[in-house]
Amino acid sequence: MFEQYDDILTLDEVCEALHIGKNAVYEILKSGQLKSFKCGKCYKVPRKCVEEFVLGRCGSGNM
Repeated sequence: MFEQYDDILTLDEVCEALHIGKNAVYEILKSGQLKSFKCGKCYKVPRKCVEEFVLGRCGSGNM
């Protein structure tokens, strides 16, 4: 689904992949809907977690 991205995405790459802004990504991260980890001051998001987030949104009808 997101094969053009590395296995670990930066916040900017998540924004690009999901076509949303940084504030929206921060909200999703804060809510726990999208799993991530911090590396220093930067968030890192496994590509698999982005795929699971999108598939979960499609399945729940919230998209």
